[in-house]
Amino acid sequence: MCEAARRAGHEGVLLFYFVRGARGEGQWHMNSPVTSKRIFDSSRREIGDGTEYAAKIEILYENGKKTLADVLARRTDTDEWTTVQATFVIQKFASQQGPSPSGTDVLAGIIDTKKEEVEGDSRWITVSATHISNHGMCRVPPKRFKVLIASLEKEFSVEEMMEQVATIWGDK
Repeated sequence: MCEAARRAGHEGVLLFYFVRGARGEGQWHMNSPVTSKRIFDSSRREIGDGTEYAAKIEILYENGKKTLADVLARRTDTDEWTTVQATFVIQKFASQQGPSPSGTDVLAGIIDTKKEEVEGDSRWITVSATHISNHGMCRVPPKRFKVLIASLEKEFSVEEMMEQVATIWGDK
């Protein structure tokens, strides 16, 4: 099952997500509004050609549910490639005071970006992604884009990405 084909957001919190089934059918779902987010036990360390991030994220929802996500993400850069790998263990609680989770999801994502030819202040890149979860695996075929070099050099916030994914998956 390939999930989350399209999303709409409001002030950095994704409110809707689209679930597409194996045969192409799909349905829109709505996340409960988030009342509180907290990142704790966060760490960052340099590793060879990249950086590794780890964090625990707590998200409280308006509907009374809670999510705790343990996240490990790694970004590596070479002259030819940038790769981001992230693993999430998301515990879902039926209530914010609940002592034990009502369910757990494990998901992983890999995004590979091939750096190609430069044209002025832009560069061609080819991006492919793989998403693996309890529900199956989804491969996004490679897509070629022309992007501003300045946007590629901007520091990629793995922390923001970790928080968004934990928010999306926590209320499903």
